[in-house]
Amino acid sequence: MVAMPAGSFQDAVARLAYSYWEARGSQGGSPEADWSRAEQELRAAYTAK
Repeated sequence: MVAMPAGSFQDAVARLAYSYWEARGSQGGSPEADWSRAEQELRAAYTAK
C-alpha cells in the first residue's frame, strides 16, 4: 500500500467524482454516489499497489 497524505486523497476523490459528473453531461446523478464510487475506486487502486 502506498501512503498518501489525506488532503491529496480527498483531492483525488473530488477530481474523479467531478469527472463522473462531467461524463454525464454535467447534469443529473448524485454527488454523494459519485463521491462514494470515486472513493471506492481509488482505495482499491491504492491498496492494490
